Amino acid sequence: MATWPVRLPALLRSTFGSRCACHRRLSTTTTANPPTPACHRPLSTTTTANPPTPFFSGDAPPVRLDWDYILNPANTARIAADVRRRKGVGDIARVLRLHEAYRAAPPEERSAALEQLTTEALRLPNRTRPSGDLKPGGEQEMVPVRVVGEKRHFDFPEKDFRRRAEKLNMFRMDNLGVLTGSRTYYLQHELAELEAALVRFALSTLVKAGFHLVSVPDLLSSSVLEACGVAVHGNRNMVYSLDGVYGDVCLSGTAEMALAALFSGRRLPASQLPLRMTAVSRCFRPEVSNLETESGLYRVHQFTKVEMFGVCEGRLAASEALLDEFVDLQQRMFTALGLHFIVYNMPPHELGAAAYRKYDMEAWMPGRGMYGEISSASDCADYQARRLHVTEDSASARHVHTVNGTACAAPRLLLALVEQHQQRDGSVTVPAVLVPLMGGREVIRPRPGRPVWTRQHRLALRDGHVR
Repeated sequence: MATWPVRLPALLRSTFGSRCACHRRLSTTTTANPPTPACHRPLSTTTTANPPTPFFSGDAPPVRLDWDYILNPANTARIAADVRRRKGVGDIARVLRLHEAYRAAPPEERSAALEQLTTEALRLPNRTRPSGDLKPGGEQEMVPVRVVGEKRHFDFPEKDFRRRAEKLNMFRMDNLGVLTGSRTYYLQHELAELEAALVRFALSTLVKAGFHLVSVPDLLSSSVLEACGVAVHGNRNMVYSLDGVYGDVCLSGTAEMALAALFSGRRLPASQLPLRMTAVSRCFRPEVSNLETESGLYRVHQFTKVEMFGVCEGRLAASEALLDEFVDLQQRMFTALGLHFIVYNMPPHELGAAAYRKYDMEAWMPGRGMYGEISSASDCADYQARRLHVTEDSASARHVHTVNGTACAAPRLLLALVEQHQQRDGSVTVPAVLVPLMGGREVIRPRPGRPVWTRQHRLALRDGHVR
């Protein structure tokens, strides 16, 4: 496997080679002021002051991680706990051993040792926001922080999305395996219009809130995905990769990564922060699930999504304020759609590698008899900015913080809307905020006629041809 510096884009590699004085500086709290709450302390704060410089003079790691924190033995237990809680693949003990090997290596071997050390350190997850909800051991639970609306009472048997959509004669997911692959689907007529209306509603809401609309690529270098916390290589790989003849390129699973890459290697003036961007893109995910509740449109391999992405000053107070802003926007949009949902503060094992803190929104899906995730929002602190080398344009060159959130994951929102707004006659009521975007249509009614598939006419792949 190629090591990290080999996969980095040229722009990132050229900027990673420089090293500024703040690389060795630690944040400290003066005794003249009261201590800062743990959740708002700079991420570079360590438990002991002034540790020895971790690298020899003239040596510069290819990525400017928070080495003072990572290599301080006083933080080893905390880092190991983060890896364990998140079910990650990082190994802090191995990182420390590789650092010892680097310190003991002769000068001509230090470069290779430093590269190996960096590759292993990049596998470590972000830190976890201190919380009184965390338990000493075992898997933590989701903590509900807000309930919006309430379950609707139906005076008829409620149906799940698939049964309702097929009765509307506007949805197809059957007999597509040899045409488009598993977990793919077609939306037609008013359901396709409803999907487009959801996207337009989300974009309009965000642009009015000061977000800058960006059109992003769906093909990205694997180094960008890894810098954003997505595993590309190994058994836990959850991305589609193109054939090697096209280079080290992957299909994007979310616009978040392309928006983050837009700033790679840049120094951003503090006067321009925070930056708020939004993008609509197709998302590709080779996810699988054998759960009946996650069948159909709930978990598919490609879908349309509107993403929110923010860049702010490299302070936890700044990124947590931006995260709260994103969550408030999500709540306003889902409330306007007439949905009943719950906002959860997520435990460490649900954070992935990049998030410092994360909220999920789960909507009631009566046809499935469950709450299902429709959105999330994460504060990644400086995790992504360190790996993409995005800093403030200041003397300290402090890394910025990044925040992301889903404004509209079309399949999940469609599923929740159809199931919560279904009517006895099989029709679906259109939320008032979407009626103008649906040409004034207030109700989606079943269309006459329905394709009937008989056994002898089912498509099959024979001799390399669809028959």
